[in-house]
Amino acid sequence: MSGRTARQGSTRTPETPDPNPAPAVRHEPAPGFAISPSFARPAPRRSTAGAGRGHDADGIGSEAQRRFVANASHELRTPLTLQRAMAEVALADPDASAGSLRAVLTRLLASGRHQERLIEALLTLARGHQGVRHPEPVDLAELAARSLARVPEPGPRVRSDLRPAPVYGDAALLDRLVANLLDNAVHHNVPGGWIEITTRADQAGAILTVANGGPLIPPDRVSALLQPFQRLDPARRASGDRLGLGLSIVQAIAQAHHAALRPRPLPQGGLQVTIAFPPAPPS
Repeated sequence: MSGRTARQGSTRTPETPDPNPAPAVRHEPAPGFAISPSFARPAPRRSTAGAGRGHDADGIGSEAQRRFVANASHELRTPLTLQRAMAEVALADPDASAGSLRAVLTRLLASGRHQERLIEALLTLARGHQGVRHPEPVDLAELAARSLARVPEPGPRVRSDLRPAPVYGDAALLDRLVANLLDNAVHHNVPGGWIEITTRADQAGAILTVANGGPLIPPDRVSALLQPFQRLDPARRASGDRLGLGLSIVQAIAQAHHAALRPRPLPQGGLQVTIAFPPAPPS
């Protein structure tokens, strides 16, 4: 499948490839989740001389796991506390009108939806780290076209160049990977911003690239964006409108498909994410 689409009169030229691209990111899985044995990397050999360093690494891993659990607990507990407070206030008011009770129920429903999204995201993150159990032929171009159709309007200008990009993997997880990349590009954009998405394939495999305009990202913060519950703007955490799991899910799904993920902050602001998949087996 191939096609070019433009929205809101976009004529933007795709970003010039970086002559010195950033190295592919190979982070460890999110703490608290395990990769299935078929996808696990061999454990490095430890010498007696490095025993101390091994204990240090174990300590760092344990601390990362504790931090992840603490963050997940906080993200789940905060809306529960809010829901309980709203319900207690409503029940304590003997003169509460039907309108005020309806307003409370509306807020409770919105908070419940947020919790549901968070739980679904955590389950997707766990599933991504379990590996690909039922692989099948998938075209990234088709997944990208479907995700583009769901981009809200009005929104950023969109330019796409979707060429056949066959991969072999979990269709549902790959659909989530593409959707999360586009969702991240939309929500971390700027007024009058833009999004570019391309798919293609060569002898080395299929390549998916999503880029977007946005605020400047310090290069030393890019790898942190792939970790769970990380947000560049602290105000987004306070507002509760974002989960902070989108790119960590993308990373987990890419790892499950043995794909190399390469994020690159753009000099004018925004982020480019390129994911290179291994070639699909011949049909």
